[in-house]
Parts: sequence; structure tokens; C-alpha cells
Amino acid sequence: MHHSFRRTLAALTALVVAGLGVLLGLGAGDGAQAAGRDDSISWSVRTALSRYGSDRPKYTYTVKPGEELTDGIDIANKGRTRITLRIYASDGFTTDSGGFDILTPDKRSTGIGTWVRPGVARVTIPAHQQVQIPFTMKVPANATPGDHLGGIVTVLDQQDSSGSGTVVHRRVGLRIETRVAGKVTPRLQVEDLKLEYDGANPFGTGPATLRYTVHNTGNTVLGGLQKAEVAGGPGLSSHTLDLARLPNLLPGESWDAKVSVPDVRAMLWVSGKVTVTPVATDAAGSTSTLAPVAGSTRAVVSALSFVYLAGFLVALVVLVRLVVVVVSRWRRSRKAKVDATVAAAVEEALREKAGR
Repeated sequence: MHHSFRRTLAALTALVVAGLGVLLGLGAGDGAQAAGRDDSISWSVRTALSRYGSDRPKYTYTVKPGEELTDGIDIANKGRTRITLRIYASDGFTTDSGGFDILTPDKRSTGIGTWVRPGVARVTIPAHQQVQIPFTMKVPANATPGDHLGGIVTVLDQQDSSGSGTVVHRRVGLRIETRVAGKVTPRLQVEDLKLEYDGANPFGTGPATLRYTVHNTGNTVLGGLQKAEVAGGPGLSSHTLDLARLPNLLPGESWDAKVSVPDVRAMLWVSGKVTVTPVATDAAGSTSTLAPVAGSTRAVVSALSFVYLAGFLVALVVLVRLVVVVVSRWRRSRKAKVDATVAAAVEEALREKAGR
């Protein structure tokens, strides 16, 4: 029966992740809990009492490369019917919305998902009963220093009630945060910064758009405070925007961002700058900021604007030349009149002298 079920899973082309997803880092009381539309099926998970503590909202370890440890997860069936759950460990990642999630079983793990091994891969729990499943974590001897995040997850596989044959996976689990001893290098970088300006008038206004990527090139989890600056020409029409906080990025992860700024006065070109102040969070939840990192770029106004500018300059030169010619002619005319007046006066004076 189990083999038939596995073959059915392999043949499916659509996997639906049901409403609850993975609930991570919940309060210590009941841990994370899943309950479906059918209230006869409900279960919760929580960290087991161990030498690492009790009532922990998540698993937090500081380990050395090559170290091995043992812990456990408590699973309580709170429903009215027996349930069979799969148990697996997997790597964590930052979602497109900035949250934290765990890879589904069909995705390949390269970190904690390969370090953690539950004591059993599947467990059946009677109604209103609780079990404790131990697991081991074996840190590779060549594990990179810094933060490694993942989770241990329970999964209930159910056929969709619509009769479509689709298998619905309901998951609930707990986060695992591990700091491997060694040199810690918290570092963010602003990469691929691009600036677009949509305006044809070199002296007019138009919208500017900044696109960039923040890349966690260090080995610790980092969030960040973001600020963007856009200015036209030599610092004219400057706009400064405080942006949404950067979500926590795991080592190696990147976050793509886009910023739109209206009514920027170009003055031939537009400059843009993005500044990110990294924010680190320790195991106790306290935050600290690191030195800001920044990226800058520049974009010229469209080629048509330079045609307009060239036309304006030509017209200006023509106007100036015309003014110079007019003024020069006026001066020559005035000088000629003055010379004529002086000559006439001299001639009149000579005639009067000769008449005497």
C-alpha cells in the first residue's frame, strides 16, 4: 500500500501546499500548530526538553565543525482521529515576500537539511496522544563558519477532497538556527544598480526608477535599513527616500528591489544612490547596525533631449550674433552722424573766419 502511494505521488504533476505552510518560531507554549478545515485533524509541534533548554521557541545551537548533537521534537495529536505524519529536515530560505520558509521535501538541501536526521521518517499518533521523536545533527568537518538555518518539519499528506487526485501537503515545523564556530564576516553589497529616467525635456521633469540587488556576501544572517537618493544635474531637484526595511537574508541570498521617484528635474542627467545599513540580530533578539554600504550610478536624459539642447544653443548663438550685428551697425551709424556733425561745425567755423 505504501509503495502504491509513493508511485501515485511520483505520477502527480501538481503539488499543492496547503494553507498553513510551515509555522516557524512560534511562542513557546504550544509550539507550532496545524489545524485543517476538518477539525478532527489537528496537531502541534514543540521543542523537546533537553540539555539545550525547555520551552524554546526554536532550536538554537552554537557548534564546531565535526560536532554531533542530539535533540528532540514533541508532536501532539490534538484531533479526534489517528494521523500519520512524515518527518524531514530541510534548509531554510527567504521568501519573495521577505518571510522565512523551509524547502519542501522535493527540493534538494545542501546545509542543515543534510546535517539533521530524525529518528524515524514516519510516525503514526493516536488521537489525543503525544510522541517525542529524537533527531541528530552531525556538522560536517568542513562546514563553513557562520549562520546556517533550516528546520525540522512534520507533513500530513491528504487527497484533495474535490476528487481531483491531487495530494495536499499540510506542513508544520520548527526553525533550526545554527552558528558554526570560526571567523564571522557580516557583509552586504549593493549590486547591479541601474537608473532609468523617462523624460525628453533636458530642463523639464520626469519619473526616475532605480533597480538594484542587495547581496549577502558574508556568512551571517543580516537585515538592513535602506535609503535612496535621486538628483537631477549638478545636485538639483534632489529626492531622498527612506525605503522599506530589508528582510533578513541568509548567507549567499540576494534581494531585488525597485524604487520609483516622480518629478525629477533632470538638467541633462540624473544621478542615483542607494545606501544600505546592515542590521545584525543576536540569539537574544538584540539588534546592532554595521557600517553602511552604498552604490551609485548616473543616467543621461534621452538622446532627443540633446537635439533639443543643440537647437536651443544654435538659436542662442544666432540671437547673440544678431544682437552683435545690430549693435555694431547702430554704433557705426551713430559715429557717422557724430562725425558729420563735427565736420559741418568745423566747416562753418572756417567759413565764418574767412568772411572776416
